[in-house]
Amino acid sequence: MKTLIFSCDADTLAPLQIAIQGDQLNGENVLKTDSSNLGVVLYNGVDGQKIPLNQFFYVDRDTRFLLQAIPVKDDSGKPLVGYNFSANATMISHYY
Repeated sequence: MKTLIFSCDADTLAPLQIAIQGDQLNGENVLKTDSSNLGVVLYNGVDGQKIPLNQFFYVDRDTRFLLQAIPVKDDSGKPLVGYNFSANATMISHYY
């Protein structure tokens, strides 16, 4: 598991929204990697909720946002070979 910590300092009372945009593995809420049998599930490390891909969600701007990335095997019937992999996503944030 990899955890990234984000904080936003802004002089506004508007709610903060974040979206993680990326390709989904097999149409599920799992980020696609360059390995055919491996994906990455993203979690909000503050509340433990799975982060929806490609849609905005609200974040408490008064606390840090923790993004946790956990690799997951796609098909339990297929072997998974250990090697380096990569996944790409874009994080968008705005006050709405």
